[in-house]
Amino acid sequence: RSIENTFIEANNSKILYTVSIGLACLLDKNIASKMLLKNADAALYKAKENGRNRIEIFTT
Repeated sequence: RSIENTFIEANNSKILYTVSIGLACLLDKNIASKMLLKNADAALYKAKENGRNRIEIFTT
């Protein structure tokens, strides 16, 4: 909520912004970094689909 309530001033205008975050955990050391990134990306798109301005955690 603190990000949502913060703004940037540019050209005499207030710019509001939000943040969507996708999280993935590396529980198995044998998982390749590409798979970890793919999982985090999937969680990010889920956050955007579910209303943006939120954090989603990748689960299998």
